[in-house]
Order: sequence, then C-alpha cells, then structure tokens
Amino acid sequence: MRKHLFLHIYIAVTAIVLAFLSFQVAAETPFVKNSDGNYYSADKTGGNVTVASGVTARGIDVSHHEGEIDWYDVKAQYDAGELDFVILRCGSGTSVRDSYWTYNANSCERLGIPFGVYLYSKAMNAADASAEADVVLGLIDGRNLSYPVYYDIEDATQKTLGSSTLKKIFRTFGEKIKAAGYECGIYSSKFWLTDQKIFGTMDFEAESYSVWVAEYAPVLSYSGKYDIWQCSERGTVNGIEDEVDINFLYVEPRTANHCYVSFDMGDAEGTPPSPVHLEKGEPYGVLPEAKSSDGRYFCGWYTEREGGRKIDPTDLVEKSGKLTLYAHWFYRVEFGFEHSYLAGGRAISEVTKDAPFKAIFFKADEGYFLPDKMDLPEGLSYNRSDDKLSATVSGTIYDNLTFTVSALPMLDRRIVFDGEYLSTGIKNATFAVNGEMFDTDGDGVLKIDESWLGKTLAVTYPDGNTMVFLKLPARRNAPKLSVKDETYLNMGDGEIIGLDDTMEYSVDGGETFTDCPPEEFERGVDYIIRYKANDIGFFGRSATLTIKSGRKIVVTFIVEGEEFMVYEVAYGEVIEVPGLPELERCDMENSHWDIDLVDIPLIEDVTVTAVYQKLDGCGRPIPNEAAILLAAISALAFVIFRKKH
Repeated sequence: MRKHLFLHIYIAVTAIVLAFLSFQVAAETPFVKNSDGNYYSADKTGGNVTVASGVTARGIDVSHHEGEIDWYDVKAQYDAGELDFVILRCGSGTSVRDSYWTYNANSCERLGIPFGVYLYSKAMNAADASAEADVVLGLIDGRNLSYPVYYDIEDATQKTLGSSTLKKIFRTFGEKIKAAGYECGIYSSKFWLTDQKIFGTMDFEAESYSVWVAEYAPVLSYSGKYDIWQCSERGTVNGIEDEVDINFLYVEPRTANHCYVSFDMGDAEGTPPSPVHLEKGEPYGVLPEAKSSDGRYFCGWYTEREGGRKIDPTDLVEKSGKLTLYAHWFYRVEFGFEHSYLAGGRAISEVTKDAPFKAIFFKADEGYFLPDKMDLPEGLSYNRSDDKLSATVSGTIYDNLTFTVSALPMLDRRIVFDGEYLSTGIKNATFAVNGEMFDTDGDGVLKIDESWLGKTLAVTYPDGNTMVFLKLPARRNAPKLSVKDETYLNMGDGEIIGLDDTMEYSVDGGETFTDCPPEEFERGVDYIIRYKANDIGFFGRSATLTIKSGRKIVVTFIVEGEEFMVYEVAYGEVIEVPGLPELERCDMENSHWDIDLVDIPLIEDVTVTAVYQKLDGCGRPIPNEAAILLAAISALAFVIFRKKH
C-alpha cells in the first residue's frame, strides 16, 4: 500500500514536472520550424498550427489585455531570432486610448523592436472614420513605425451597416493615413473579408492596402491576397504572463532599422509614387520618378519641400521609421521680349520653351542696354554685367512662369539748328530729370532746358528702376555777325559779315538755305541765322539781322533856275517824274526835262532841269536850229551895223 502510494506520488510528481517542462518549452519556443520547412506554433493547450511555406517573419500583437509586458524578455527572443515584430493597439474609437500604448511604443522604440499599430474601430460612418484617423495620426506622430497602421473593423455594431458604408468607412480612414505618409491596411476576420455583404467585393491589393487576416485554424483557408495571418490567440511568449495572439508574415519582413519612405509631390499636380520600404544604413538605390500633369519637369527627390538635399541613389538611408521625400520640379518657362515700346533689343536664351529651366542669358542690341533691376517671380535673381549690355536670370523656380525681358534705349543728345534735344527712344513717356518729371513727344525726344547745360543730369526711365547720368557741356559762344551797308547801290545792297558753312539762313522764318551770296541780300528784310553745332556743343540759338536802308539818291528838279521838286530815292524804288509847270511868259512854252530818268542809272545825286521852247511873234515855237540861225544872223547884222556906223 505504502509502496503503491509512493509509486503514485512518483508518477504524479513526474507528470507535473513533465507538464511544467513542456509548458516551459512551449513558452520559450512559440514558433517551431519543422524539417519540412513549415512552421508549427505550440499554444498552451499543446495544439499545433500548421503554417504554409513562404513565412518571412513571426510576430505578436498586444494591447492592454496583456498587462505590463517585460519587454526585455521579449527583446531577448527578438535577438535570438525567435520573434520578428509586434503590432501594438493604440486605442478604440475616438475616445479610448489603450492604457499601455505609450509604455509599449516607448519600449519597442528604445529596444529596437520593429512594430506597427492598429486601432479598434467604432466608426458608423465616414465622418467617424475620419475622426478615428486623426486620433491615430496624433498618437503615432513622431514614432518610428516599421509596419503599417491597421484598421481593425470587426465590431458587431458595424456588421449591419452594409458593404457600401463599410467600404466608405475603411477608405476614408485609409486614404487619410496614406496621405500622411504611412502604409495602411485592414485587420478583420476571414468571414468579414470574404462575405459579399461586408468586404467580399473589395480588392484591397488593387487599392494598395495591406491585409491582416484572422483565422484560428491549423491551416489558413482564406484565398485572398494577404500579408499577415493571425493564426492563434493562445500563444506564449516570455515576458507576457497571459496568452498572446500569434501572427505570421508572408511579405518582406521589417526590422528595427526599417524605413518607410513615402513621396510628396509638393504643389505639383499628379499621383505620388507608392511608398517604398528601405533599411537604415542601406543605399536608397533607384527611387521612383514623379510625373506631374501640369507641365512640370521632375528633377529629383529632396529631403525638404524647399531647399534641402537631393537624394542620390548611392546615398545611405540615415533613419528608421517614417521618412518623406519631396519632389522638386523644373517648370515650363515662357518669356517674351519687350524693349520699352520699341523694337531693338535681343535676348539670347540657353534654354528653349518646354525644356528644363536652368538659366537665361540676355544680350542687348547696339544702342540699347539692360535695366538696373527687373521685376521677376520669387526665386529668380537678375545679374547684369558691368557694361549693362548683358545679364543672366537664374535661380530656383517653384511654379510655371512667364516674364518679359526689357532692353532700354540709350539716351542720345541730339544737336540741331533750333536747339538741343535728348532722344530717349521711348515715345509719349514720362522721364524724371533731376527729380522733375518731363514727357517725351511722339518722336521720343525731350527738349533740353537751358538750366541743364553744363551739368550732370540724373535721368530715371519710365520703368522707375533704371537711372542713368548724362553730362551736358556748357553752351559755346556763337560767332559774331554784323551788317555792312554799301554807299553805291550798284556795288550791292548791303552785306552780313561773319557768315560761313556753320550756319543756315532763312528769310522771315521761311524756307532755309545755306548758300547766300551777298548780292542777294535785301534791305529792310529779317534774316534768321541758326548756328550749326557739333558733337561737342551747341553754339547758340538764332540771330535775326536786318539790312537797314543806306543813303538815298537825291533827285532835284530845276525850273527856271529854281528847285521845283526834290526826291530821295532808295535802291529799286520807282519814282514818278513830275510834269513841267505852266509858264506865265508868252514867249515860252513847255518842252521837256533835260534828263531821261528811265535810261540814266541812279548811282549818285541827280539834278534834272526843265527845258522850254521860245515862241515867235505869232506864238509859234521857234525850232532851236532856226533860233540859233536867227541869233547868228542878228549878231552878224549887229556887227555889220556897228561897223557901218
């Protein structure tokens, strides 16, 4: 009896020890790989789960139900290659944060255990789902996730919502998570994922979502595409007192150094490339190329939205967790040429329309120069050469742009007969000269003010950005002119002394001429002389000279030894010869003046004498010859008579 008693006690103790040892083995090695390449998972009941080939990693998921976990024990199994990842519950709905979320997440990050996260959904519509996404994003902000964010949709209250509403709930949550740069997936049972009234018609793979399927069975019968299989809820892991869910991964495994790289298109239109998974310390390799739909040209991925460092394929990934790279772009650059309202300048570009923007080089034509400044879009700089004849526009472009290049005409000092002018080349525009505003005319010229001569002018162009300085010489003295009168009219009608080929002439402001022989000048007429000038300076304005009348010819008419009439005759003047006055003597009659004024040139004073004929006793004119003969006869008769007596 006692012997049998001891035997029974021995058997019982042995059984207990064997059971304890069996439990310890199971607890220490929850995932066992058989020689056939399949995994077997031993749970606390001793049952095994047959896992199909293709497993790449083993993991567990935990929440507040597991209580306070000894993460150092978990890390020991991770270091031993017996555990690869953990999925942490962060909360439920919008109001319940998992009481161990912060502790669990901090421990995994501190110890380098790769982890993902899931939220138990309570959403009944899209608005609820959006709010739940905001909660998750707030909890994981700054965390180094190595696995996706999973949306746990399986609550009994959601089952009756119908397929359409449930899909909208999931997509609302998922797209918001992905937009923030995280990978997203769904967690649910095989039944929920296959039922046509729930998610059975949704293609998660086509919409780039991860699938985490729960089916507690020795063999997974789910035929859809999945990444993780949750095969049991009764696994054991050192460091966790209670039972724990067991998961197998069938895609690329994550590590503590895993980096989830998403891509931001910036402000360009287009779909961003799908995120990629890289490992810290490894090279980036060839990253996807971004394609915009608004005419921009991709120039690489950068570490910052603006500026930052461009990622080269040989660069090493410097961090784990979440990383966002930003697309930088070349833009469509359209530029036109304007030269302040006139044709003339020319711009030479290193690029053409629709080509990636680098820099544009401009060169002005002869007679033009480039302004001091140009109004350019933000990010561009304008660099002009010292001679103002060429410039480069360069910089970083953040949008499509159009800008106009303007060349300005150089100021030209024009000196003409009636004054000095500034030729600006810009018609009907306003210039500032020494701070005072002046308008150009339809020819683009400004008449130079007398006060500007001998000074340096500060001339500001109409664009308000460009100022030039122009030195004007002082006015030179004009040659002296004088008038010389002639005494005798047949020697000319006067002369202007000092005329030469530096002048032009006009009579009373009429048609101008440059060759004026002295004999053509007339008295009493205004001659306007405008002095020519050279490139040094303008002589003066104009001089108005009048050749005054000289000494006149005196024509005196004598009748019977007495002055009858006196004329003062100017050159070219026509006089009217007076008629002979009637005589009171009965022996004389009117005859003629002794000089014919029509035929005699008026070169000096002239005396004109009246000539009369005598009448005979009968009142008849005695011819001059008869009178002379009669006188001679009378004289002879007188002589004879004297001699006789």
